[in-house]
Parts: sequence; C-alpha cells; structure tokens
Amino acid sequence: MQLVDRPVLVAAIVAATLLSNAMPSAAATAPDFTYTGALQAGQTLDVSDVNGDVRITNGRTLSIVAKRESRTGDPNDVKILVEPSPSGLRVCVRYPNQNQSSCSSNTNMRNGENNSDTKVTLAIQIPTGVDVHAATVNGLLDVRTDGSVSATTVNGSVRADGSDVTRASSVNGDVIVRLLKPQSTRPLRITTVNGSVRLELPTATRASFRAKVLNGDIVGLGTVERPRYGPGASARLTSGDGEDRSITLNALNGTITVVRT
Repeated sequence: MQLVDRPVLVAAIVAATLLSNAMPSAAATAPDFTYTGALQAGQTLDVSDVNGDVRITNGRTLSIVAKRESRTGDPNDVKILVEPSPSGLRVCVRYPNQNQSSCSSNTNMRNGENNSDTKVTLAIQIPTGVDVHAATVNGLLDVRTDGSVSATTVNGSVRADGSDVTRASSVNGDVIVRLLKPQSTRPLRITTVNGSVRLELPTATRASFRAKVLNGDIVGLGTVERPRYGPGASARLTSGDGEDRSITLNALNGTITVVRT
C-alpha cells in the first residue's frame, strides 16, 4: 500500500473543503402557486412582482402559476396574493415583513430589507379583451395580449403587444412595443435608460411622434436632428393629421426604431 505524506494529505483535505464551500448550493423551491378564476373583457388585471419574470398571454380562462425559488432562504416565506379590485383583479408578491399587506396597500416593492433572494416567476393566461397593468423590479416583462397594456420594470427587458399600449419602460433593458390596432387616441410613452426602443405599429396609425436619444440613433422617423457639438439626437414626425395620438420615445444609451407594419 502506498503511503501519502501527512502534509500532502492535509493539503488535499483543505483543497477539497474549499472547493466544496465554493460550489453553489442547490436552490430551494416551494410548491407552485396556482390560481384559476374569471375575468371579463374590459376588466383589468393588475400584476406586481418584485424579483422575477412576468409572462402574460391570452388564453380561454384566467390562469396564474407562480414558481418560487431561493438559494439562501425559505421560498415558502414569500406569498402570492390574488385580490378583487374595482376594475378587475390584482396579483402581487409579498415578502416576509409584507405578508400582512394587501395588494392595494402602498408597500415598497423592494425586498432587500428582508434579506430574501427568493425569485418569483409568474406565468399568466388571461381571457380575450382583458387589459393588463404589469410591473416588476428585477426581471423581464413579456405581455402579449389583444387588450390594452402598461408594462414597467427596472432591471430587465420589456415586450408589450396589445390592441393598445399606453406605457412601456425599463431602466436597464430593451423595450419592444407592438401595436395591433391603430385607433387609440391615448398617449403612449416608451422609455429606457440603458437599452434600445423598438415600436411596431399599423401604417394607418395617426400620431405625433417625438423621439430623443443621448448616445444612439433614431431610425424610421424621417429627418434626425443632432446638436452641432456633443452627443444626442432627436426627431419629430406627424403621421396623418397627428391629432389622434401623442407618442413619446426616449432612450439614453440605445437606438430608437419605428417600423410600420
């Protein structure tokens, strides 16, 4: 039998211990939260997440599935609430010291004070004609419906498809908006700080466009004006008589693109 020198053996044990400690621990998961219910065309689904992606599509009925995952805490401590609202239904995520709060309460959406890293991913189906107001802090928003959409996040991209979109914004992420119908007269505002903006809309849309970037380009809005000195670009365009709708597009670091379909 070959003997191993004690210093070598000790070094091997230490190395193995350090490697074990450096390896990420397996994530803890909670049972999926599921909810089925009723919403009617013309009603509104209001969704508020904190740390996690939100995906919303059309389906036959209302269906909500929430997946909770954490590497350092107990994901069961994070609650998903579903409550009626005057306009339809509210869905929200509440962390440990917020669990007694209703979705309608003015609770800070940030979860850092709870020292919780639980991520909540929401997959939602809604009936035809339901409007959506969706928000999260750390995560992407992907809303593809035939109703009206408002979608905002801080760290993540935004995709908003709807018969109408009134707002789509991110701080760190791209924003893509696709308007399915040209009739709306409500103002539309699309913004990001670090990311690009893309707007797809029907050719028949009558609107007044205003676009502005600091570091980037503007495509699809005709003549682009640039300052003589320094960065930046802006563009204005009127489609039709321009009285039907005001559309504002802003990006600090990124390109703005408008495409007519």
